[in-house]
Amino acid sequence: MKPMSKLFLIVSGIIAAIGGVLLIIGGCMAKAQGVQLYPQKTDGNYVYTVDITDTEVSKISIDATDTDISVYTSQEKEYIEFINFNENYYSVSTTNRVISFDEYVDLTSMVAFWDSNFSFRGMRSLFSIGRRITGDKKINIYLSDERDINIFDFSIESGTINISDINTNTDYKFTVESGNIILKNVSTLSCVTLKANECTVTLENCSFGSFSGDVATLNMSGGIASLHTFNLNAKSGSVACDVSFDSDNTSVAAMTNGTVILNGSTVTTPYKSITDNTEITDEYATLNVTGETLNLNFNYPVTKAEETEKTE
Repeated sequence: MKPMSKLFLIVSGIIAAIGGVLLIIGGCMAKAQGVQLYPQKTDGNYVYTVDITDTEVSKISIDATDTDISVYTSQEKEYIEFINFNENYYSVSTTNRVISFDEYVDLTSMVAFWDSNFSFRGMRSLFSIGRRITGDKKINIYLSDERDINIFDFSIESGTINISDINTNTDYKFTVESGNIILKNVSTLSCVTLKANECTVTLENCSFGSFSGDVATLNMSGGIASLHTFNLNAKSGSVACDVSFDSDNTSVAAMTNGTVILNGSTVTTPYKSITDNTEITDEYATLNVTGETLNLNFNYPVTKAEETEKTE
């Protein structure tokens, strides 16, 4: 071996040794400061935790594949758990009051240096390329009652989104290829937006400013205690949901080839009040429904006649 080659080999070894020492020192410093570098194995699951207790957060954005997402409130400590994700195939950022999680689905995404969204996650990522992580992937979000998130933006290919016991003026944006959404005791004066291919929505004691859905196949059940507007475009499926509208000027103006049922009675255009058979005109309309084989079941408490009495 030439002297120059030996020199380069020795220098490379020294640099590698220094890098290893720095990794160890950095790991010790991170541990002392409560910063997690690697997922920790707990009860057979790999868990990566991000503490947001002292972090200003206005939006939580998640873009994942086959994942269950759950939001828990009334927590003393606020943090997010990412369970059974390989750290080389996702990125987490906390910038500009936005927490973003993006999952990569292949090796090319991980090493795509030419991509403007690429970010190098450090030498530590190279030590776990061959790690095999199995088990159901989950994202658990723990929030205190004082935390007010402006936007939840969740996108998954499959899985279940479960949110309960939140009373804030939050925008909820859901994108689901095929999965479930469960909302319980969720109240917002803002909007809930759903875009999905195939989705089952279960509601319990919810209150929305508006609900907007664009779904190929929707199965929806439960109850909405208060709602101002409901806009839905669905090609197939059914909606069996008791809804109380929160505005005196709310009525029904639906366009659908399916069936519209109000208080158990089938209604056809021009739509009429099931109480006094008077026509419901567009000036009161805030409910718009389109679909091919969509079935709706709403509780409509305000009739046009009642509205006339209130305005006189």
